[in-house]
Amino acid sequence: MVSAGYLDQRVEVLTPEYTGRSIGGQQVVTWKSEGTRAAAVKYLKGSRLLEMGDVWLPSTVVITMRYTDKVTERSMLIWNKKRYRIVAPPNGTLREGTLTITADLVNDGQQGIEPKAEEDS
Repeated sequence: MVSAGYLDQRVEVLTPEYTGRSIGGQQVVTWKSEGTRAAAVKYLKGSRLLEMGDVWLPSTVVITMRYTDKVTERSMLIWNKKRYRIVAPPNGTLREGTLTITADLVNDGQQGIEPKAEEDS
């Protein structure tokens, strides 16, 4: 059970929609918003790795929210204007009432999610 005030962050849930194929044959994916949910977000402790002599600090978070069937392992999450991908199947059931998600920051070259400005023609 989640106590009052614990879910103090807002996380937007995006689900993929496959809208066809591009000229090169790749699937075209658009992301549909399933709404914003109240959640608790914590950085994963102990996620510092040593790989090939380099210290690597992945931006992994653990997100806890009330149970919803809208979140799957293919979903994408937006928190603090940053996009996160789910790295493991969400853990939780309707009976428990909560959903625990482990997600990694998507490094797509964008600093954050900002609305696109309309171009003048």
